[in-house]
Amino acid sequence: MLQGKFLASQKMNELINEDTSLLLVISRFGLPLGFENKTVEEICNQHGVDTYTFLSVVNFLSEENFEMDNSYEKISIESLISFLKNGHQYFLGFKLPAIRNKLLSAIELTEPGNAYKDIFLKFFDDYVEEVNSHMSYEDEVVFPYVLELLKGDEGNNYNIQVFEDRHNQIDQKMMDLKNILIKYYPSKGNSNLLIDVLMDVLSCSKELSQHNKVEDYMFIPAIEAIENKNRSTYAK
Repeated sequence: MLQGKFLASQKMNELINEDTSLLLVISRFGLPLGFENKTVEEICNQHGVDTYTFLSVVNFLSEENFEMDNSYEKISIESLISFLKNGHQYFLGFKLPAIRNKLLSAIELTEPGNAYKDIFLKFFDDYVEEVNSHMSYEDEVVFPYVLELLKGDEGNNYNIQVFEDRHNQIDQKMMDLKNILIKYYPSKGNSNLLIDVLMDVLSCSKELSQHNKVEDYMFIPAIEAIENKNRSTYAK
């Protein structure tokens, strides 16, 4: 039994009232708004999302000391992969492009000849390329491997440890961008626009950190458990 502050019998809107940041989590599980008075379990069942996995993620992200108690075998890997892939689409298709547009507007309103204008944009574009590479690797290599693993295919020489070893944190550079803008944005620039950009940068950094946290502390251990189980079965 999953122990956490959010339960399957609770109304879905109660989760949001208690922690509004869970709106993003709910969206990434593909759960549309319009919950009426339905419970978490009813909403998850209605949209084909595993309730245990959903509650594991929302409790893990909402409670600082929440622990899975090594119950990784109960997680629906398909639901978790869907959550992570939707997160990739959100960052690459919406959040980062929106920040770039705001950043570009803020830069264009600075005084002519500002030496940092191109630096700001290049730093951001290079970072987005890094995020794209990071997430594309997961979409094109890691997730297909895992889905084959669920069928009993060990995937030749690949294993989740390969992913874990190269799994770099991609949220820190957003904080670097924040520091660069604060230090070097021209004094004659539009401070309201800049603050709007900075708030989005801080928000995105936190969201990326949570995304990585789910991968590091839920997804990877769950796949390791499957690999170990498969190896034990083959060894008999």
